[in-house]
Amino acid sequence: MIKACVEAGLKEPVLMQDESFKVILWRKTEVAGQSSGEVAGEVSGEATEEMRRIILVLRNDMKRIDIQKALQLKHDDYFRLHYLLPAMHAGYIEMTEPDNPTSPNQRYRLTANGLELQNKFLVADQASGFTQQVTQQVTQQVTQQVTQQVEQLLSILEGEKSRDELQGSLGLKDRESFRKLYINEAMALQLIEMTIPDKPNSKNQKYRLTEKGRALLIQIKQQKEER
Repeated sequence: MIKACVEAGLKEPVLMQDESFKVILWRKTEVAGQSSGEVAGEVSGEATEEMRRIILVLRNDMKRIDIQKALQLKHDDYFRLHYLLPAMHAGYIEMTEPDNPTSPNQRYRLTANGLELQNKFLVADQASGFTQQVTQQVTQQVTQQVTQQVEQLLSILEGEKSRDELQGSLGLKDRESFRKLYINEAMALQLIEMTIPDKPNSKNQKYRLTEKGRALLIQIKQQKEER
């Protein structure tokens, strides 16, 4: 299948697996009445509004479902056809495991072109307030998932701190409980990150807030001030 597509001058097919297995075949031209295997809209040199939104919410490596939730989209196929696939086809987003597209650990990230475009969007939208709107949508959705333990962790995490420093600041003695309820939960929501992600067991390992974590912390503080 891949060989046939290449010989026909098409991009290689995309293999995806979530609840079901899907094969996405690219076409040279847009045809009215698209089927579920086609990308909605012809991808041109300019990013569509859907591309703009997905590029703005994508931070680090994210699962498909997390990107979809951040955009508050419920329909899987609609998200793939109108957001994810056009952005991938345009070269703004890529898989973290391109050689294993059906991997359950598959995540998506911005390419160099995607990062450049994201920065342009952020600069251009600063005056219009669009970025603030997107950030609020993401943080509001994440706020609902944050436990009291995670909120406590975020509130004391300034700069870069080791696990022992964080645990000591919170006055906790049970290391396993701290790891599961605080560190792992916050990392799962991409609110904190390791300073040495390639060596998770390093004795020099520390943790810091992600951009998403900082934005959420600001919103939590604002909500408390308004009460």
